[in-house]
Amino acid sequence: AESLKELDAIMDELEMTQVQRDIMQSLSNALEASSARMRDLIFEYQQVNERLEQLKAQHLDLEDEYTKLVEQQLGG
Repeated sequence: AESLKELDAIMDELEMTQVQRDIMQSLSNALEASSARMRDLIFEYQQVNERLEQLKAQHLDLEDEYTKLVEQQLGG
C-alpha cells in the first residue's frame, strides 16, 4: 500500500511524457495485482497451516489411542 501511495505521489509531482506515464501506470497496476495475490497467498497459507495443525493433533490422538489399544491387548 505504501509503495502504491509513493508511486502515485511521484506520478502527480513529476512532469513525465505519456510513455513515462504509461510505464508508471503499468508499474502501479503490477503492484496492485501483486498486493492482491500476496493477500490471497497469505489467506491460503493460513488455511493450510490451520489444517496441518488439526492433522497433527489428530495424529497425536490416534497415536495415543493406538498405544492404549496395544496396552489393552498385551495386558488383557
